[in-house]
Amino acid sequence: MARKAKTDPAQTSILDYDTAHARRDDPDTSHAAAEKITPQVSALQQVVLGALKIYGPTTDRKLVTILKARHGRTESTWRTRRSELVGKGLVVKVGTVDGQSVWGVA
Repeated sequence: MARKAKTDPAQTSILDYDTAHARRDDPDTSHAAAEKITPQVSALQQVVLGALKIYGPTTDRKLVTILKARHGRTESTWRTRRSELVGKGLVVKVGTVDGQSVWGVA
């Protein structure tokens, strides 16, 4: 998977992560392979997954604070998308802090 190295997380786009790409002039088999290995996640799930990759493992509370500041939406929206990613095996519970679950990328 292509990853762009950037030092400032605020300058990193969530679209820099979790998408396999094929070049325009690559054969059809390369495009098919890129589509096959890219997880089937919605745009909002990509935002959550990208935030976890940029900021590292965190609680729902902190994740929601980050995402609401950058993208709006409700707390429920972000918690639900994180939960969906857990269901897909892309996000896992990595511990607890002050009784809150800490979530990270699988």
